[in-house]
Amino acid sequence: MAYRSRVGICVPEEIAVAMQESIGELPKRLKREVLSLLKEADVKIKDEDCHAWCCDRCSWNSSSPDVAFVEDYLGDLHAEDYLFIRIGEDINDIEVCGDYVDNPLGMSMDRTISFS
Repeated sequence: MAYRSRVGICVPEEIAVAMQESIGELPKRLKREVLSLLKEADVKIKDEDCHAWCCDRCSWNSSSPDVAFVEDYLGDLHAEDYLFIRIGEDINDIEVCGDYVDNPLGMSMDRTISFS
């Protein structure tokens, strides 16, 4: 079974619109793959202020063209314009990029101790 991660992305409305425009300019196959990646998110939230996507158990591999596009797109933004969180299966495999921490949806990462 492939290594799985939980991935969350949150961007302001204007960034989401610009990202959709950039996706529309991609070659047909890559466009289809990127749109599929975003469409298959377990949580998709759009409001007038921002958009968010969260995938609970996805194979987030930077060598995949669709994932590389999203990572490159976010990497070209100002840090305050996005929040990217990836939590891998391994306990120490956590990646947080961007500084959009005051996002209207309150997307953040929490570490908790729980009992069943």
